[in-house]
Amino acid sequence: MNLFVNFFSCGKIIKRSNVNRCDYYIQDFNNIYNNFLPHFNNYSLSNIKSLDYLDFKKAAELFKINGKNSIESIREIISNMNTKRKK
Repeated sequence: MNLFVNFFSCGKIIKRSNVNRCDYYIQDFNNIYNNFLPHFNNYSLSNIKSLDYLDFKKAAELFKINGKNSIESIREIISNMNTKRKK
């Protein structure tokens, strides 16, 4: 997981104590927009996660344009991502 931090030059790893799992976080919007999104624009995902990525990108674009004024629209987008996605 530390390779993600090195590769994207941002983010952090959180190890969960109650399960055998860790998570990669990027909290700074500029790092998400300038480091993370361009990578997946160039190297797309090829499964259902590609739909989640496109929704994530749409939410990021809304935030870039409208900032916190777009929070409700972003919540609507993310409410249908991952396990909540209707195929």
